[in-house]
This record gives sequence, C-alpha cells and structure tokens, in this order.
Amino acid sequence: MDKGVITFSFDDAREDTYKVFKNILEPMRIPAVVYVPSGFVETGYNNVLEIGYNGLMSKQELDYVNQCRLFEIGGHGYMHRNDFEDIELGVDKLKEWYPDINSIGLASPHSKINKTFVMNNLSRYKKLGFSYVRGGRNFEKFTRIKRAVSLMARLTKSPVIFKWCYMHSVNKMPTNYYLNAIPIHKLTTLNQVIAIVDYCVKNKCWAILEFHGIDKKTSKEYTEEFCWLEDDFISLCNYVKKLEKENLILIETPINIVLGEK
Repeated sequence: MDKGVITFSFDDAREDTYKVFKNILEPMRIPAVVYVPSGFVETGYNNVLEIGYNGLMSKQELDYVNQCRLFEIGGHGYMHRNDFEDIELGVDKLKEWYPDINSIGLASPHSKINKTFVMNNLSRYKKLGFSYVRGGRNFEKFTRIKRAVSLMARLTKSPVIFKWCYMHSVNKMPTNYYLNAIPIHKLTTLNQVIAIVDYCVKNKCWAILEFHGIDKKTSKEYTEEFCWLEDDFISLCNYVKKLEKENLILIETPINIVLGEK
C-alpha cells in the first residue's frame, strides 16, 4: 500500500447509523461498514443499554445499505454475543437475507475478542466463512499502562497523548486476519481523531475508526457514552475527503482492503 487507509466502521446497526449512511456518507461518496447483530434486527430488540436511545435500523433500512455499493455489511453476532453458536446464527441470517454477499467480515460484540483468541481458533472462524475478524483497540499487552494513558487522553483532550495511545491499534500493510480498531466515543475530540488520520498518512498504515452512535448535541442519544457529535463527524468526513483528493489517503471498507491484498 503506497498510502494510508481510513475505514469508517459502525457497530450495532443503529437507526442513526442509517441516517449517517444515507444523508452524509452516500452524498459524499465515502465508503463504510456496518456490523449487524442480525437477531436484534429480526426480533426488533431495542435495549437502550446496548443500542442507545435511537434504536435499531429496520430490515428495510438495512436493505438500502446492502444495495448501495459504497457500503459493507458485516457480522456482529445474532444477539450480540461472542460465542460461536451466536456468531454462526448471526452470519447465517445475514446470508439468508443477502445471498449476494460472497465475502463477509466479523466484528466482535463489545470488541471483546482479542488477537490471541482469534488466531488460536482461526480454523473455526474461517469455517464460518469470515474473511477477517475485527476486534477493538490493541490493549492485549501493557493493558494497565495503555488504559491509564487512554484515560489521560480523554481527560486532557490531548491529540499527542491520544495518538501515542492508539498508534499501536492501527493495522500495518499487508494486514493480518485479525484487525484492530480505534474506538471513537463521546469524549474523543475531533483533533484527536485527525491526529490518528495524519499518523496514517505519514506512516502509510490503516486506521479503522470504530463508531457507535452519531447525533446532534441537543439529542437524547448524545447523552449516551458511545455517541459522537454529528458536527465533528461531518468535519472529519470533509477532512479525509480533502486528503483523498490530494491522493494522500484511501477511504475504504475492510472487505475491499483484505480481498484486494489476495
């Protein structure tokens, strides 16, 4: 890869994610991936603690995501769990709904699956048809130190500390089967995310930005810990599009990066 890569990644298939895809990302021609707990969608499960105040996408809204070539749909369990039975039920339901999906990735619910576990169970994930598994931040080693630095970054709002904490959670090229992601939460500032983007430009590496909710500051959803400010998200989109036009970065989905290396 001769340039850095940025991926916009969304967990849980929330209703506000649908609005972001339709009203922001599609008009700007920005690719993204959504990881779907298909049992939540099928049963209409809407637990505020897991999904937020805006609730889930409908099946019809998910159909729109599947039909738009900019976007990737990935597995996220059936009922948002990490056991193999739930993961298999989840991906089987997605393949039933969308038989045209030939390759699919998995994002660990709650980002709990680490690289060691995935590599020790690699054959099981591949047997289920996954082209990659995405976890969360790379805190498997020096966990306490990294958590302390992460807290410091959020309290100080320092882009430098944030970059130092999460530069180990970017993915190198060529990629591994297991991918790390960088969580973007309410306390993450726009300048901190831009610092990671700039790091990827300079070092030609790949950052998967892991979002959950996106909404306005006046919304009830924004009171939720995992919601990021819509205005900051739009500013971030404008920034990465500028870098893309300057041929400094590629904005792409994980499945296209992973399959493009084969």
